[in-house]
Amino acid sequence: LSASYDVILVDEYQDTDASQLRLLRALNGPAGTLVAFGDPDQSIYAFRGADINNVLDFESAFPGASVRALTTGRRSGANLLAATRLLTTRMPLPRLPAAAVRAHRDLAAAREGGSVEVYTYPTAGAELDNIADVLRRAHLEDGVPWRD
Repeated sequence: LSASYDVILVDEYQDTDASQLRLLRALNGPAGTLVAFGDPDQSIYAFRGADINNVLDFESAFPGASVRALTTGRRSGANLLAATRLLTTRMPLPRLPAAAVRAHRDLAAAREGGSVEVYTYPTAGAELDNIADVLRRAHLEDGVPWRD
């Protein structure tokens, strides 16, 4: 199959599991072109088998590959990006090239603004109650449809 593709593109690579890594290796073959986008700071699916090591070991999993950091964040405004960077500075990424980690965490926001609110709760139940309240208020007071 690897001869059938000029390039393989993968988004959200930080969410891949062991079987997806094996599939990508097989599809890519020994000399294929693989472009994978992933943010190790957003690896949140370990509960369903995602393995952060797929990102951390990318260069060894695909010999000849190199890790490069994107330098502009387009998903979030500057305030949210700044808040997330405060948290991620405490998250080690020891197996990625240090320069790539620094560049990744030095991401520039493409747009200004946005707001950040932080809530803490004494229990998971209290957190769920608040989320339900926020959604209910958005629906009843702001007219946000339930499907949104």
